[in-house]
Amino acid sequence: MLAFNGYLHSWQLPLILIFFVGWLAGGGFLFQKTLARQTEDRRFTLGRGILVSFLSGTVGGIVAALFFYIGIKLQGGTGGVILGAILGLVAFLPLAYMVVFAMFKISPGRILAACVLPLGATIVLAGIIGAVCGVPAYYIRIDQLAQSRIINQTMEDFQAIHYALFQDRSKMPDSLDALLTRKTFTDPNRLKSPADSTGKQGYFYHKPDRHPSSSDEAAQMILICDFSGVHKNGQRVVLYYSGKSEALAPGQFEDLLRQPINENFAQTLRKAEEK
Repeated sequence: MLAFNGYLHSWQLPLILIFFVGWLAGGGFLFQKTLARQTEDRRFTLGRGILVSFLSGTVGGIVAALFFYIGIKLQGGTGGVILGAILGLVAFLPLAYMVVFAMFKISPGRILAACVLPLGATIVLAGIIGAVCGVPAYYIRIDQLAQSRIINQTMEDFQAIHYALFQDRSKMPDSLDALLTRKTFTDPNRLKSPADSTGKQGYFYHKPDRHPSSSDEAAQMILICDFSGVHKNGQRVVLYYSGKSEALAPGQFEDLLRQPINENFAQTLRKAEEK
């Protein structure tokens, strides 16, 4: 199912408002002029024009949205958006026309003449606002999904590393590279951060000076984290002694480092990141 909420942003609201004003007020004004001419009713009011614009646009828009969704489901990606827009346009025009035709007892040709300008202007406005709102939102979403995949892959790496580390808690390795000598850990790619396209950046690991004395300490003691700057949003993925891994905002990560149980980890990490 298409998750539209991932494409909605507060900066789009003024543009959406402009569209509604243009659609109802602008479209209503154009319908007032064209229908007054085609119906030969010089007293055709702006209110009636707005009503025509609202009803024709709503009915046509609902069907267009359905066909847009179908286009995306059929193909997906940028191609699906283009296909959906074409299908939506093809569906919108006849439905909007039929709504106007049902409202007035004049010939189909006169109705067509009355619809060309207001419906055409509405389509152009929708296309401009849709592009300005949709194109940046689409690429923002693509970037968000890419970051999410990287974080999920990092967590999977951490789980594999944690399993290998705890095969023998009494012999925790001095470095992650030492895990490659263990039979339970055979994939060196697990030690490389998926956030680094060069494949050279690994993870920071600090051998615990002691084992935690309680489950609460185990849930706060950091074993591994990725290095700063690897995620665009500043997040840091951490692996706790308990085996849990999570992505933290920069402020949350700094708060965690200030915990007494992570004092040595924090000092060693800062030295490593200063190099």
